[in-house]
Amino acid sequence: MGLSIRTADPVPPWTPSTVTLIGDAIHTMTPGRGAGANTALRDARELRDRLVRVRDGELSLLAAVGEYEDLMRRYASLAVRESLEFMNDGGTARRPVVGPLSVFAQRTGMRLVDRIPAAKRRMARGFQKVRDSELV
Repeated sequence: MGLSIRTADPVPPWTPSTVTLIGDAIHTMTPGRGAGANTALRDARELRDRLVRVRDGELSLLAAVGEYEDLMRRYASLAVRESLEFMNDGGTARRPVVGPLSVFAQRTGMRLVDRIPAAKRRMARGFQKVRDSELV
């Protein structure tokens, strides 16, 4: 579909078959960034889009699965890498004073954003911009 991801394939491609994987079955990640469920939902959408094209006679099943897997390997690799980087804070979040203060500040900030519609919209646009930046 002409989409490209700004990362190299992290895993060498394999031969597509009539069986494929989505979500944690293919790319488990830390809870950092909370991207696991979102990545699994993206997998489902990307695979669904290609299966619709199979139904409509635009692609063969193996071509559709292969196209999905090529794209998934790239965006999921980025999400896994970012998740690992987020969790690698040198233990700061688990320190007795800094950790709880950090959690308190994050929760307070999120509660504030939740109560201010303009701030909520801006944050949502920012998150979307980050996800869109993965696509070139």
